[in-house]
Amino acid sequence: MTDIKQKILEHLIADLTSERDIIARAAETAQIEATHPEAKPENQYDTRSLEASYLAGAQLARMSELTAKIEWLRNMELRSFTRDDQIAPSALVQLDSQGKIRNYFVTAWVSGYKYKIEEKEIHVISLQSPFGAAINSKKTGDFVTVVIGNQDREFEILNIK
Repeated sequence: MTDIKQKILEHLIADLTSERDIIARAAETAQIEATHPEAKPENQYDTRSLEASYLAGAQLARMSELTAKIEWLRNMELRSFTRDDQIAPSALVQLDSQGKIRNYFVTAWVSGYKYKIEEKEIHVISLQSPFGAAINSKKTGDFVTVVIGNQDREFEILNIK
């Protein structure tokens, strides 16, 4: 099981690193635009340079956030869970909703990614998301109800690894 978790981590780190690199290039471009001599305001209403500097600042903040997530993932302990353990970061959780079984890899604060590993589709969720918060600290056999769209959906926790 640790092999699957390790593969998920490798994919996550690669994806976040790629995203960080793209944002770094965009931040550099915005910084150049903000300080370029042609970006000087032509009048009091010309805010191109100011807007470019705000954009560069926001991109640098996002880069910093991604760097922190990458480091957190690199240092994440991949635990082995037993049937009696509660859901926590690094858990691989199998849920059933209306006969449809889904697999989730739980992290503290990275989500929104989906990978196919060893013929299994695995969704990455964060305990900070509404769905992650609903299953946090639950055990095998527990049921949780989550509002998705405008509907209540019930999930049974089939397995935690």
